[in-house]
Amino acid sequence: MKLGQKLLLYVPISLIGVIGIDYQFHQFFTSPQETIGYYIFKTFVLVTMLLLIKKKTLQKSISYSLLFSGIISLYYRSYEISYGKMFLSRTPAIMGIENLFITIAIWTIVHSLTFLVPYLVAKKWAR
Repeated sequence: MKLGQKLLLYVPISLIGVIGIDYQFHQFFTSPQETIGYYIFKTFVLVTMLLLIKKKTLQKSISYSLLFSGIISLYYRSYEISYGKMFLSRTPAIMGIENLFITIAIWTIVHSLTFLVPYLVAKKWAR
């Protein structure tokens, strides 16, 4: 598949994943909502990873999902460093959850799913 064809496939799938999973989670379970720049960054990272991954095996999908989640965590940590904020202060609170470790675990799952769902759809459609 040529690069143009991949982009035509990956960009809409990535947007559906980012908007369908991450945006909706932020909308209903956190306050305040994230910035448009955050969602553009996340979509860019997702499309880039989909383009770079050669072997789309189910076994590697969890590793790629965790890598994506880690990159998003680095986005938050770089924000904290850039603006002199306290470590983990940028982690959005989830309504009804007070424990920081549970919050981090939930964000890891949400960010991993934001990658995993589009990844599996792209894998299936790219055949």
